[in-house]
Amino acid sequence: MKTLLPTGGVAAAGFSSRGASIVLPVASAFFMENLDGTIVVTAVPQMKAVPAKAALLLVGDIDQLPSVGPGQVLADVISSGAVPVVRLTEVFRQAAQSRIITSAHCINQGSIPDLSPPEAESDFYFV
Repeated sequence: MKTLLPTGGVAAAGFSSRGASIVLPVASAFFMENLDGTIVVTAVPQMKAVPAKAALLLVGDIDQLPSVGPGQVLADVISSGAVPVVRLTEVFRQAAQSRIITSAHCINQGSIPDLSPPEAESDFYFV
């Protein structure tokens, strides 16, 4: 498996594909990570370069801020319904009661999180 980088290169291949047609190394599967922040002009040439018989695994966090450039590649791929989607819902980096996590869950559900100053040291502060 080879990893396609959002910058237009291939991990460990030592080249950049900017301004040139993309020639991928031989592999049966490719992995595109950080797709939540990838722009269309970078993602499309990489996706087109994947051989028809190779698998392509797209990974990203749909709840991250959208890319600063054109397109919302990950959101568009998911909303198209053209590919199977797996959504990870368990958080491993922060404690379950982390104010970051509870605030993010509120925002994802369309609610305003608790923005009051915490009474003790916290991992979430509204400034």
